[in-house]
Amino acid sequence: MTATFTLRQNLDCTPEAAWHLLTDPDQMCRWSTAPITPISLGPQDRPDTAGALRMVTLPGGRIRLREVVEYAEFPRTFRYRVYDGGPLLVEHRGEQRVVETSEGVEVQWTVDMTLFPRPLSHLMAWQIRREVQRSLTEMESLARDLDTATLTSPDELPRRTAHNLDDLVSSALEIRVLQQEIADELAGADDPKQWFARVYQYVTETMIEAATGRLELGLTHPDWVLALIPVFHRLRRQPRRLPQRGCSRGRMAGRVVDVRDRRSGPAARAGRERTPRGSGRAHRRRPTACAGRASPGPIPRP
Repeated sequence: MTATFTLRQNLDCTPEAAWHLLTDPDQMCRWSTAPITPISLGPQDRPDTAGALRMVTLPGGRIRLREVVEYAEFPRTFRYRVYDGGPLLVEHRGEQRVVETSEGVEVQWTVDMTLFPRPLSHLMAWQIRREVQRSLTEMESLARDLDTATLTSPDELPRRTAHNLDDLVSSALEIRVLQQEIADELAGADDPKQWFARVYQYVTETMIEAATGRLELGLTHPDWVLALIPVFHRLRRQPRRLPQRGCSRGRMAGRVVDVRDRRSGPAARAGRERTPRGSGRAHRRRPTACAGRASPGPIPRP
């Protein structure tokens, strides 16, 4: 059950000034009852561009929400989403619209949120609504005295579409070929880890199709999707993350673990001598077949 509310507030300022009040963390901390801390800036090193990350500390300091800016159309529409809000939060999205009026602007703030169990959604939404209303009221008093002389706007950047992604697509296709070769080699050796490698290959193919428009997903930044492919590939090929062929005794994600020794604790798994039940002599656990295996070679960078 999703709880939704929309609040409106008239401000005596320009759309540009209202935008900065709504999106600049320094300005937000002046009117918000929940302090805002930037985590990572977006394109152009700005907090008000798509991809920027920030943390919101709710009143009391015990709950922190990490948000990502999903869409920004200066100075009209700003959308964000909570990507880390604790185990009970299923979804939390917000949209702020700035509509120009004869007396200034009207800010329209919409919040959608879902928690588990579902009845908590409306309870939390009621609390968030109260804080948002309090913040909008405070924002009204600040808008009149806002110094706009130092405000800067994000530059207009050409958006990359499926028609100007040749360099990124070429690199992604090379990686896709490498992943297929790995999967085919494991399949030829009848290694069960072929299924991991094949899934990686299929994921890469789907990402390429989504970014180039073969899958109509309406991506706003297809170049971001393609840029992730070499990053994922490097992570998968790292010795600590990609299971290597021949490691069948409990090795997963690059860690060598004998599943029979789980009860003995980390010290025993690290090789500490111990005495097995029914034996009077100490012995050292034999290394698995994977120990000492060389790591894969360097990953070609696109």
